[in-house]
Amino acid sequence: MPAQLDGEAGNSKANKGIDGWPASLSKLEKAREDEVQTLLEQAQEFKAKSDARTSELVLKRPQCLADLVRSQAEANEDLLLDLSVESERELSNASGIHYDLKDIQRLLQEDPIDKENAARRIHMCTQYWTLSCKGACPESLGKLISCLGVLATHLEGASTTESPIHPAEEEARSYLGKLDAAFSEANAEIEHGLSGREALDSARLQTASKLQEVSAQAMEYERLARSARLHEAELREREDTYTQHLNTCNNAVNAQRENTDMLAKHIAEVKALVEQSAARRRDQEGAFQSALATILTYPVKGLPSKKASPVEYNRAMLHWLQTVFLFMVLVM
Repeated sequence: MPAQLDGEAGNSKANKGIDGWPASLSKLEKAREDEVQTLLEQAQEFKAKSDARTSELVLKRPQCLADLVRSQAEANEDLLLDLSVESERELSNASGIHYDLKDIQRLLQEDPIDKENAARRIHMCTQYWTLSCKGACPESLGKLISCLGVLATHLEGASTTESPIHPAEEEARSYLGKLDAAFSEANAEIEHGLSGREALDSARLQTASKLQEVSAQAMEYERLARSARLHEAELREREDTYTQHLNTCNNAVNAQRENTDMLAKHIAEVKALVEQSAARRRDQEGAFQSALATILTYPVKGLPSKKASPVEYNRAMLHWLQTVFLFMVLVM
């Protein structure tokens, strides 16, 4: 009788040790399934967004390049000085403008250039030209004044590197930042997937260890062979399930790696586009030399010679005195 009680107690203890497994394993399995499903959904959503942004960039790239080329062509437009000399007043103004332009050219031909003096002279002359025209400034003279204004700005110390960024380059830089953020997000998701993979692998190893323990118990307790075999089959099924989950997680991680490789390729393309844009902008930084060359090549025609008539000589002297007086007023 005591031996029988001991046997029943042993059976009860063994059953309790085996039957306590399913509940905890079911919870772990459910949690891992949800985590893998969430990871797959995030990977699909991220891939869709990445493909859409890539297509958008590919479509906009020709327009960006066209805008940069057009901007450079407009910056290199030739300037002509065409002044009306129909009336005596217009002739006097045109003569004065040519005198001033010749003086500006002389200042710009000095080596080294006195930038402060040249800029002051440019501002004084352009203001006087504007006042002389009384609001009816010819188009060619307006272009000359605009070009001289740019040159004066450079002479006063404005850096070409501080010029506004072209909208196409700004958009490319913005998209490059978004790609970098997406790349970082993808790497974070890969790390998250790898941590989940380690957890799944750990759970699989734990299940395999318990399977060995249960198999040993089945061999040791022949009286519990049927129950032990049922648990053995159940644990084998769970091991297969975790193996499938592990494979699914591996596939998700591989898919994310493909996405990050694609992102890296897109980033390289966008960086190349930004570098091209920056190179074009650097080419445009030669605007100072271009503007200088443009001013120096303006034709200076119709100037009174040294043997001009007394009337023309007095008119030129009067204009020179007016210029000096205006310069003194501006300086004071």
